[in-house]
Amino acid sequence: MVQQRMRIRMQASLADVAASAPTPPSHRPGSMDDLEWQSELAWEVYPRRHPFASWEAVEALNAEMRAGEWGELVPEASPVAETDDGRVRGFVATIRRVPKFDLPDCPYVINVITAPEFRRQGIAAGLLGAAAAALLADGEIEIALTVDDDNPSAIALYESLGFTEIGRVPA
Repeated sequence: MVQQRMRIRMQASLADVAASAPTPPSHRPGSMDDLEWQSELAWEVYPRRHPFASWEAVEALNAEMRAGEWGELVPEASPVAETDDGRVRGFVATIRRVPKFDLPDCPYVINVITAPEFRRQGIAAGLLGAAAAALLADGEIEIALTVDDDNPSAIALYESLGFTEIGRVPA
């Protein structure tokens, strides 16, 4: 019997994330204008399964984001790291509160991606630290995210920053 893939919900103290993260790379605040290229990068790096099973599914997610169905994007907590010539190194996208699902009442990271050629350089950890610092400055206390249970590298990264599992849901 095939074991069902699960999504692990994790939560951390913003102070722990900020203190544990390396110095972030040079970055700028994210915006909804970044949504299209972020989706293209996600399409490039994620497996073809929910929620990226088809490009139509990605476009539907984008429409929901633009309509505010996923909540308010927090630009300062959604850092984008780029090279001097404008190539994306990585990004974090953070929503103030997600009105869907049964998620903790705190800012929620909806995406963390490092472009393949820039992986293993501390970019994701640094950007998560920058997001945490911005949210702390805004008066927030905790942060949450969800990760696939078959992504051990991401799970190890999040645990190294102080995230702990708070539950699992079927993928």
